[in-house]
Amino acid sequence: MKQKWNFNDLLNSSIFRRIVITLIVAGFIGIGINAGYRATRNTDFNDYYDAAKAFRNGKLVFEIRGYKYPQFFAIIFSPFTFLPPFLSAIIWYLMNIFFLACSVILSIKIVNNNYRSDGSILYIIPLLITSLFLIDNLMLGQVNILILFLICSTFYCFKIRRDYLAGIFLACSISIRITPLLFLLYFLYKKQYKIIAGVIIGLIIFLLIFPSVFLGFEKNTAELKGWSNKMLVPFISEGKVILRFNNQSLPAALNRFLRNVNAGKTKNPIYVNILDLNKATVNKIVLISNVLIILTLLLLCRSNSSDRNNPLLPFEFSSVLMATLFISATSWTFHFSLLLFPYIVGMNFLLKEKKTSLPYKLMLGSIIASSFFYLLTISDLMRALSCILAGALVFWIGTVAVMYQQAREHESGRQEFS
Repeated sequence: MKQKWNFNDLLNSSIFRRIVITLIVAGFIGIGINAGYRATRNTDFNDYYDAAKAFRNGKLVFEIRGYKYPQFFAIIFSPFTFLPPFLSAIIWYLMNIFFLACSVILSIKIVNNNYRSDGSILYIIPLLITSLFLIDNLMLGQVNILILFLICSTFYCFKIRRDYLAGIFLACSISIRITPLLFLLYFLYKKQYKIIAGVIIGLIIFLLIFPSVFLGFEKNTAELKGWSNKMLVPFISEGKVILRFNNQSLPAALNRFLRNVNAGKTKNPIYVNILDLNKATVNKIVLISNVLIILTLLLLCRSNSSDRNNPLLPFEFSSVLMATLFISATSWTFHFSLLLFPYIVGMNFLLKEKKTSLPYKLMLGSIIASSFFYLLTISDLMRALSCILAGALVFWIGTVAVMYQQAREHESGRQEFS
């Protein structure tokens, strides 16, 4: 009898896996060589390298043009300055590959307790969807893959009940980039006080004690003040927003659509506004939008966190993680590499859910639609129209809709059992 051909068998076959792995490795090698050659040009790695050299030379780190992070990151990055930029960039690139691999493994462990026995090659789809953002990170030597790894480590430690360690990982990510601070509010709302304690201890270590060992207390205080005046005060108190098409945050999009501002370069201006409101009015709309996002999270992130295997928890992590990208005043293309975790959560859901169910259709539809929006980002105009933000918002709406449906089913199941 002739054996029936099965597409799933092909996907999970050893030959197919080897072909995929070979192509991925070849691609990573090519990107790595390119990243090394670009190390001395205008890249984020170059900014980190210059800031680390400034630290070693006793200069103020926050004064380095293009460097946007607290002094903690410049200090831990300083060992790279003992090597030439090209070699340092290659090592940093390899470390990012390691962080990316660990992030994928941790993400799958968080959403799938039996990933070794029923693992699927389909988990590679989230990597393909977010490849635009991941490659951007790797080419520029950006730090967001490290942030992704620290956040995934936070989720995983929470899952295995290492709450203090989860707080330390979260504090480390906040000490490099401020936006994961929203998770501090999330865990406070969930009454996870051990994690909060870990975060507080970690922030004291990473922002005060550790840098002061190298800089002294007074200079470290000056660094923190200079960084906050450069990166926090203008965006929080003054409502500053970078309007260029690269910025895919919700505040930037609302300003581009509601004000007559140039979203392109000086020589090639781009205007996409449909209204011409004043800045104060748009700032109020931005505030209302952010409040609505947070209220949505408060209404939906109500699962029982005492059960760390609760299938709703990864959805909550995903929805909060995506919200950090929306609310932030600056979310560049490479920042959206954080979407890798939410897409792994969504893919895991599709692998387990019945294909005829409404949640399955919602999740699949949001993944396909969001991917389509990402593919549209082929020009500055399409980015000025915030296609990346639109795709992420579509996926976020799909995620919270599925989370709402799952919460209702979970609650009805508990009532029937009782």
